[in-house]
Amino acid sequence: MWNNLVQVFFSNAEKHPAKFCLGWGSERLTYAGLAQRVRAVAARLQLELGVKPGDFVMISAVARPDYVIAYLAAQMLGAVTIPNERLINTNTLSEL
Repeated sequence: MWNNLVQVFFSNAEKHPAKFCLGWGSERLTYAGLAQRVRAVAARLQLELGVKPGDFVMISAVARPDYVIAYLAAQMLGAVTIPNERLINTNTLSEL
């Protein structure tokens, strides 16, 4: 039994590593490829930004593979994700 979306994703990645998982335009990712990118982004969030369980992470990106990768990476760390589909500038961000 799974507890969250990240567990479901990594379970599928383990069972079907070579299967197509996500695409946008000419970019195509298998489950293994997506899992690798999610782990890399999670590591950077944790090591470079100090993200830990319960932290809020705003994902400001358009709906494409980068958004999915950032979402899964933040969730993998136990962070609370705040989706934002419009790109915001640093002045607006500082006001949040």
